Amino acid sequence: MSSSNKSETKTRAINFRVPERVWRAAEERATLAGKGINEWARDELTGRLDEGHGLTPGERLIYVEINNLRNLVETIMLAGMSAENEERYAEALEQSIAAREAAARDYFGQLAEVGVAGSGEGPDDGKGSTEQRGGGLTP
Repeated sequence: MSSSNKSETKTRAINFRVPERVWRAAEERATLAGKGINEWARDELTGRLDEGHGLTPGERLIYVEINNLRNLVETIMLAGMSAENEERYAEALEQSIAAREAAARDYFGQLAEVGVAGSGEGPDDGKGSTEQRGGGLTP
């Protein structure tokens, strides 16, 4: 939670029930963070809301790993490129880029649908999702 939020006056309460397994998991995480469960839950909720539509730390880690793997695959592909397979590699790379762009459009389109995106301009190009267009690499 940002320091500016800690000084904000708290005027509202959120009260809800959770299953025992959720309580135990939250209690464990709060303990690991050195906080009481209510303080931890409040900090987690406000932190998540302050992120807007950003990635969680776990999602960022996954993104970085996927990006590193993509770069490795592209490097290997370029190292193995020859005149005979250059066209096939170029096509695979174009498909990869198109699938990545489609996934980004889908993601930001979903955010816009729930009112999280700020501009109000939809990124959807009217072509549908990656799956609908058959995105991804083909053998």
